[in-house]
Amino acid sequence: MGAAKFIFAAKSQAKVIITKEEAERIVTVYRQTHGEVVKFWRRCEEALACIAAGKVGVKVDHRGIITTTKNGLLLPNGLEIKYLDLKRGPKEGGEWGEEWTYFDGRSRQKIYGGKVCENIVQALARIIVMEQCMMVGYQLRLSVHDEGVWVVPKSEAEAAKVEIEKALRTPLPWCRDLPLNCEVGFHQSYGKAKK
Repeated sequence: MGAAKFIFAAKSQAKVIITKEEAERIVTVYRQTHGEVVKFWRRCEEALACIAAGKVGVKVDHRGIITTTKNGLLLPNGLEIKYLDLKRGPKEGGEWGEEWTYFDGRSRQKIYGGKVCENIVQALARIIVMEQCMMVGYQLRLSVHDEGVWVVPKSEAEAAKVEIEKALRTPLPWCRDLPLNCEVGFHQSYGKAKK
């Protein structure tokens, strides 16, 4: 995010007031320290141009796990992140410059490289966790973001914990070198199992 959005996020989420100068300094330090992240944001921005131009199969990441499609991005499980009717045009409100927008089924939404990156990371995390959850021999009862919930007999809780930990630390074929870890808790109460 840029400095203005960082100021807003700090105030609304952390209840911290930051000056414009401090926000710009923090954003600059982050971007200088995480150059590969910034490069990937650019690749994601380039992917938008490829999608809009109808270029299918263009690698977004250096491994080619994510590629462009006619309407968005192809994920390794065959699903798509859709950016329908992707267009580049003048910014709203008379601001200088242009921006990408797409139709989400209800209205036009702004999209940019950093947001595409966020969409990719969230989608890949979901794919990994759900496929790992399916490796577990117990029936998945609930999933919330990046967690799974199983209901098992009390006598099998320790064995289930070992099996679940093993599954959630197992990389998928397309990300074999991805370091993975997890925390597994158990309790009769869902809320207390998370502590």
